[in-house]
Amino acid sequence: MAEPVSGPTDSMPREILRAAVAVSLVTGLAGLIEGVFFGVVFDPFDAGSVMKGLSVVTFGAAYVSAGFVLGLILGPPALLLRRLAGLSLPVAAGAACGLLGAAYAHAWTKVFAAGNAPLAAGALVFALLGVLMIKCVRLRASGYMIAACILVTVAQLVMPGASRPVSPRPDLPPEPHGTPPPRADAGNGPHARNIIVILADTLRADHLSLYGYGRNTSPSLEALAARGVTFTRALVAKTKTSPSVASIFTGTWPHTHGIVTCRTTLPEETTTLAEILRARGFATHSIVANSNVGASFNFDQGFDSVDEIWADPGQSDASGVTDHALSWLEKHESLQDGPPFFLYVHYIDPHAPYAPPAPFSDQFMGDPLYGAYARVKVSSGDGSIGSIRPSVLLSERPTDVDFYVARYDGEVAYLDHHLGRLLERVRALGLEDDTLIVFTGDHGEALSEHDVFFSHGEFAYEDTAHVPLVASLPGRIRAGSRVDEVVSIAGLAATLLEAAGLPAANTMEAPSFWYMATTRDDTGHPAGSVAFIEGGSVADAISTSIRTDRWKLIENPQGFDRGPRRFDPRAALSMNRKEKGLELVMTGREFLARFELYDLEADPGETINLAGSEPEVEGDLLGRLRAWRAGGLGRPRLRETSRDELPDEVLRNLRSLGYIN
Repeated sequence: MAEPVSGPTDSMPREILRAAVAVSLVTGLAGLIEGVFFGVVFDPFDAGSVMKGLSVVTFGAAYVSAGFVLGLILGPPALLLRRLAGLSLPVAAGAACGLLGAAYAHAWTKVFAAGNAPLAAGALVFALLGVLMIKCVRLRASGYMIAACILVTVAQLVMPGASRPVSPRPDLPPEPHGTPPPRADAGNGPHARNIIVILADTLRADHLSLYGYGRNTSPSLEALAARGVTFTRALVAKTKTSPSVASIFTGTWPHTHGIVTCRTTLPEETTTLAEILRARGFATHSIVANSNVGASFNFDQGFDSVDEIWADPGQSDASGVTDHALSWLEKHESLQDGPPFFLYVHYIDPHAPYAPPAPFSDQFMGDPLYGAYARVKVSSGDGSIGSIRPSVLLSERPTDVDFYVARYDGEVAYLDHHLGRLLERVRALGLEDDTLIVFTGDHGEALSEHDVFFSHGEFAYEDTAHVPLVASLPGRIRAGSRVDEVVSIAGLAATLLEAAGLPAANTMEAPSFWYMATTRDDTGHPAGSVAFIEGGSVADAISTSIRTDRWKLIENPQGFDRGPRRFDPRAALSMNRKEKGLELVMTGREFLARFELYDLEADPGETINLAGSEPEVEGDLLGRLRAWRAGGLGRPRLRETSRDELPDEVLRNLRSLGYIN
């Protein structure tokens, strides 16, 4: 027989308990519906049949437990309202449930940006269910059910759970935080007398004909490669200019020098390549077309002089950079008989906005590759994920992705043309034979891959992490050679010092790869070489990645972990987790997942996330990645410099490049 609904003999504690039970049953029903939706229909967890059932049970149990607690909290004020207004117990319980229904509907409308229209409907549905539940509830049976749900929820929370296996193999080489001792063959052959480092801002390797691209974008670079070595798997330390260049200059990882994003000052206590070379008698000079790596942010540290041509918009493109480099070389022609020199040349091309001059602007329009992106549909918007930002918008064809890519490739060809001018002049001045020339990039550019349009810095995918690396030094580097091992350009500082016959600083963490360029067979190549890459521009949301010859593992600390060993009950009560799970499955944006694992041999475009399906590989890589992170110095991440602290010309340059609005 059903227990009486309510009467004058009911005590206040009993009425509160009945109201709490009604609320828990209503929320439990909502949890079961969510559990079916998430665990069976939608399934962002990639779960099997057993896990699907467990997810439904967990959602229901978690919501019953939470609803009971909320009912105990809402019960007293609801019953007080009942006494003051002379309401019946079902009406009071319905009012409490209606309040929860409005809050529940509001949470979901925020997820779907649906406005506040569903609030009334949510409140009404929950209120009616609350009235129904309190009329039908049996306290004893409900008590057993609630106790069972609480036990299930607690058991789920305390069970060993969703951590990934971490078991680095004992035979792996030490992770490259310290500089290894010099190799036995390091002193063989002539050392580089001079060093020229040429860096192209925002240049991805796979859009160079040198790397097999279908458009003839890099004939000058190919000529340099024919005289030297091409590294086919060179990776940046971070996919953003300032931290990437800081790693190149210091030989340290981003978690050591502390720079997260652009507009950040290089710490004074760091030791730079230019400082070391200057102390050894080198004349040091830099030419920079991006203010982020200029004197305003202390990137002139160690240079005798700097040409900051970014301050002159008419001189900051590839033509102007080359003119300045030629001018400095010709003024210092006497350096052939004087001290050695280190010249750093930083081109801004092909950084957005993509606006090469004629004829490069139209060089690839309508060619056989034009139309490859015809199926990619995009609109303009405030961010680069899923839209095109105003700062990079090309008004001629604002949503034609093929147009943007052709313009980007035109920028690359324009850069290559003026690179050819610089290299020819180096040869004409008689500097080539004893000058180490290195060409590389600070990061690449997303050109619609992973639903990211004409941007970089947020992720560690190959489109923004894989950059060109070519080096030439006649008599020391094998002409026309290739190195297919993974290298990090964070090791460039140690590499250049070794090439010059100088020891690396003890502060340098990324190891030299000089021997890879100079070894005349494959016997010196290490097995299992790796690169580590950071992505992200917010200090507490940095993703980290480990890249081997075949595999890449990315860990996104705030991502949705959809492959745990058990269902994670916290997902049931976290709107943030559910929102990420929904977005992950609805958009296919794998960077919303906690872990990403890609087989780059089978899937070079990083389109199929294998996380959870290769536990041995994943566990090995994750162990090495976490060991690398743990080996850092633990310095705090550095903040961006406030706009109020920067000169107007710096702000103008940053605005022109899209770094600020």
